[in-house]
Amino acid sequence: MCVIFFRFDTSGTDRYRLICAANRDEFLARPTEPAHFWPDPHSQILAGTDLVHSTVLPHSDSTNFTSQTGSESQISNRGGAKTNGTWLGVTKNGRFAFITNVRAAEVSDTTLLSRGFLVSEFLTSKVSPQEYLSRLAKNADKYGGFNLVVGDLIEPQVWYFGNKSGEPPVALKSGSLYALSNATLTTGRDWHKVKFGSALFETVVESRDRLEKETLVNNLLDILRNKSSNPPAEATEMQKFLDPICIDERNGYGTRTHTVVLVDSLLQTQMVEIDRYILDTKIEYWNGRMAYIDLYVKNTGHKIEEKEQRRNFTFNDTEKYKQ
Repeated sequence: MCVIFFRFDTSGTDRYRLICAANRDEFLARPTEPAHFWPDPHSQILAGTDLVHSTVLPHSDSTNFTSQTGSESQISNRGGAKTNGTWLGVTKNGRFAFITNVRAAEVSDTTLLSRGFLVSEFLTSKVSPQEYLSRLAKNADKYGGFNLVVGDLIEPQVWYFGNKSGEPPVALKSGSLYALSNATLTTGRDWHKVKFGSALFETVVESRDRLEKETLVNNLLDILRNKSSNPPAEATEMQKFLDPICIDERNGYGTRTHTVVLVDSLLQTQMVEIDRYILDTKIEYWNGRMAYIDLYVKNTGHKIEEKEQRRNFTFNDTEKYKQ
């Protein structure tokens, strides 16, 4: 049950080209590497990585990608480097992407391709956001439900596609505020965390010109930490649990990370990522879908500690990537 609030501006006159605040909700013991600059040949990418799945992606100057064929296995002959999927990332050449799963009561299908590679694939390619999603739409049924936003702040253009929306890819409007959780861009608007969080996000964004950048970051993080809940009367226990913007851990699942991304008018980029919990770096009780946290605690003697760990990245290397 992730949630992402974002606004972008392509006019060239706004103080910020991109403001993004996102929570990643996941099993705490799912093997994950925190945000970092990826190794060559993808060193222009700043993102965390999901360590459960890996594949080989093309070199970053490639205009090819697997979504056109829908087959991950075909990447391996393109001379790329082995990499992992991710849920949110930015690059030094002005590109960004993020994805959420669409929550559905469907049986797990092991034949579906990993959605996390879609973000990685776009960030490592040079195709336009529109072209990428247009090709992806032809093979959308090969993936589980997703919402994908891909953008280029230099082109500039930002596009959205949800493979459960029943609609083709759509260009998003500069200057508008958007929120995504685990329904589509339109069907999720009335969810408490989306509606309530959007109002908080709008208030903070409207004050962006009056705030120091660090204050803006902290105000956005406060939104992501918000635990208020207002589920409908008929909500199930699971729906109540997932209702807040920030979900406290239960049975090994909860909001793992807060992430804020700011890209200003000069393409100075700042990413702040906060881990909410401390776990051993080596988890041996992951079975491919969930972690047996009780077994983890029993066998290791380590408890889950709620303690924020903050990472901050700032860069502006865009000039050397423009050509």
